[in-house]
Parts: sequence; C-alpha cells; structure tokens
Amino acid sequence: YHWIEPPYHVYNLAGFDSADGLSVEHQTDIGPWTSRATAMVGRANTTLETSFDSEVETEVSDILMVNWSMNYDWFTARVVYAQSDLTFDFSTLLEGQIFPMLETAFPLGLSMVLSDASRQEFAVTDDKVTFGGVGISIDTGKCFLAAEATELGVEDSFLQEPSSQWYISAGFRVGDFTPYITYEHVESDYNEDGVKRIMADQPASPLNAFQEAALKDIMTANIPEEAVYSVGLRYNFHPSAAFKVEYIAADNTRDDKKPEA
Repeated sequence: YHWIEPPYHVYNLAGFDSADGLSVEHQTDIGPWTSRATAMVGRANTTLETSFDSEVETEVSDILMVNWSMNYDWFTARVVYAQSDLTFDFSTLLEGQIFPMLETAFPLGLSMVLSDASRQEFAVTDDKVTFGGVGISIDTGKCFLAAEATELGVEDSFLQEPSSQWYISAGFRVGDFTPYITYEHVESDYNEDGVKRIMADQPASPLNAFQEAALKDIMTANIPEEAVYSVGLRYNFHPSAAFKVEYIAADNTRDDKKPEA
C-alpha cells in the first residue's frame, strides 16, 4: 500500500481484523483477463471497546465471504460479498449504563422505565450481518488511482442503519518517491425501525413522543458521518523497506464540526 494504513472507515469492520476458517482460491485466464476468485467460511471472536469506556465480548459466526477480481494490464475490478451472524454479550453494559441513561434522558425532568419487551429489542443474538463492496484500481506504473465503496448492515437490530463508505485515492511515482492524496466518506443514520419496535413494546403514554425523540438523539450520537482528507508521501529508501509520512484531517459532517487532524 502507498498508505500508512488503508482508509479506516472502508476497511475497519468494527475491530475484526482476522478470522479462523477455511478458504479456497481459483485463478485462471479468461482471454486477456486474469480472474481470481476466493471463498472463505469461518468464525471470529474479539473484545471491543465501546464509547462508554467498557468492553464487550463479541462473536461472529457462520461467516461466508466471496471475493472476485478481474485484471487486465493496468486495470483491476473487484467485488466482495460477506454475511455472518453477530452476537454481542453486553448485558452488563445495558443494565449498568445504557438503560439507566435512557430512563433519565428526557426533558422537563420526565423519566420512564423501559418495559421488559422493549429491553429485549436491544439484544443482539445471531443477528444477520451483510457486507458488500465494489472497487477499481488503475495503475500505469507512473501514476495510479484506486476507488472502493462498501456497505455494512445488521438486520433485525436496534443498531444503526446500513453504513455506506467510499474512498478515492490517487498519486504518482517519481523515482523512489510517491506523493498521494485520499478522500474518504462515511455516512449512516439511526435505525428508525429499531426505535419503532422499541416504542411499540412500551405502554401507551402522552410521553411516547418525548421518549421516541430521546431514543433517536441517543442512538444518533455516536453514528459516524465524516469526510476524511489525507495527503502523504512514500519513500522507497531500500528494496524491501519504505518510509511513509501522512497528514489526515477528519470533518464531522453530522455535527458540523471543523476538521481535526
């Protein structure tokens, strides 16, 4: 890679960077094109850090991924699709922090107690996760351009709506130096259907409208909507080593915050 690290939002799958499983690969020529197809099945377990300064044990099971690329000289196109079942063990976090916060997060000093049925809507147990992406790269030797778009979603969950991410990166090579620029964008929204399912299990009350608005605000607070800009330089000072320097600025477009390095 010309980057120090690939674009974060496109390639970071909630902290999962490896899986245990079995993969098979098939490569062949189709006329002037080279086809490379990979299929993988497996599972993964990890401990995730949350925005509430706590850890959550997470399991991804029944992973199925298919990746196919076609290359012709300086042009490569790629598609990927994956699905799995997701389980979060965050009962301690829900009972200790999230539920108390929800029950007191209403205006005018009002509060509510979530019903048992509403609390069950927060459980994430074998919820189906889907991931899809398309990408292209053009590399003439002197200059290059790469672009990729992905979408990640969890079905039947209170979690955010499917998030969409994409980037475009370009650069050129001058001797041992490769300057480049990258633009990345990520966007998602709160899960309206998930909020409505939670509210449907709440007793009818004049406060329901306040409760739904508060749920929306809380669930929207940590959902990313960012534009990320970066410029960098790679220096190949050795046949098997390179020095890289990069500057990155992120603009939180949801809260209209100014770029931060």
